[in-house]
Amino acid sequence: MGIALGLPILGIGGRIAMRVISHATNIAPGFSLGGTMTVVFMGAVSGAAGGLIYAVLARFLPNRLVVRAALFGIILVLLTLRGLSPASALSVSLFLPLTLLYGGLMDFAWRRRFPPPASRLSR
Repeated sequence: MGIALGLPILGIGGRIAMRVISHATNIAPGFSLGGTMTVVFMGAVSGAAGGLIYAVLARFLPNRLVVRAALFGIILVLLTLRGLSPASALSVSLFLPLTLLYGGLMDFAWRRRFPPPASRLSR
């Protein structure tokens, strides 16, 4: 689930954000298939890592949905800020929404796929 969300949101979305940053900062935009594939691959890897983090949180906080989602969001934001080097207002404003979109969709997809134990009993 993490890879399926990370590839388009973090990978492709990240590549688009990088392109916007290069245009906005008057840096000559470059494009290579290898570079783009690396960014997209890293988005998938980041998505897998996010999925693992979420799975651990879900294991230890099965009935604390709001706490789990908030903690996951905080972890994602901190990892994103750590990864943005140097962090500028432009890079934060482009990458943070991608991260939060990934986190929100991950939470939604997980809850749909694995309902909390209390919900399973009411079926």
